[in-house]
Amino acid sequence: QQTYLLESSSDIDLWDFLQFFLYDSATNSDASYGCMNSLADNYNPDALIDDGSCQFSQSINLNEGWNMLSFNVTPNDGLLLDVLSPILDDVLLVIDETGYAIFENQNGAQVDNIGNWSGSEGYLIKMSNNVNLNVSGNSQITLPYTINLTSGWNIISFPIQSIDGDDVENVLSDLLTSQSIYTMFDELGNIYIPDYITGGNAQNSIQIMYPGEGYYLKVNNDVNLIIDEPNNLLHNNNFSLNQSRTNHFVPIWDGNPFFPMT
Repeated sequence: QQTYLLESSSDIDLWDFLQFFLYDSATNSDASYGCMNSLADNYNPDALIDDGSCQFSQSINLNEGWNMLSFNVTPNDGLLLDVLSPILDDVLLVIDETGYAIFENQNGAQVDNIGNWSGSEGYLIKMSNNVNLNVSGNSQITLPYTINLTSGWNIISFPIQSIDGDDVENVLSDLLTSQSIYTMFDELGNIYIPDYITGGNAQNSIQIMYPGEGYYLKVNNDVNLIIDEPNNLLHNNNFSLNQSRTNHFVPIWDGNPFFPMT
């Protein structure tokens, strides 16, 4: 059992110069400071006092062509343009759900109409090559996290920490109960259509939602989607997700949901 002695010393002005020392009797030494979050890159298992130094990172694989991305860490940079700066040479176009964009003009300068990144949003990004985007920050996006959805199409983030993802019907359960969701796509064109829309079985080629991805979601009304860390691992290790759309289906929505991606 560890016991701690709290000592103080003061010189001249008690409040300006008061210092406290935490002593670890088990190791006969001063207790160590450090990052105490086990999910942090610089986690210190010996630390007894969190010194606020935790650093978190996320690596996002982006393929040549269109992608949808989102973050589960809070980037050190506020502007999305700055977050993307390490890979800008390979970025052709970035679009948010409102149609605002980041692009290179005819003079070779970056035009930024998006501004600050948002933890609730996913972003369409078109790449000229396959690259990895490494994002660093001193905090994670705190869950549960509420995303405000507006009637119609939304590009949402998925900021969970589990690299194994979560079952799509578990994530969307509240929207399915209220019959608020109409359909959802991932960046590959995989789709989820609820049974109350198909009139039969739900059409589900997404299966698992993953952090780092964005999702294109249509809802019937303004509604909140609450994202939380999965309690149980619903991903079956024997499950193989077909990443190509070889099965054709009859679309049951109006307009073109992938307006920039076709």
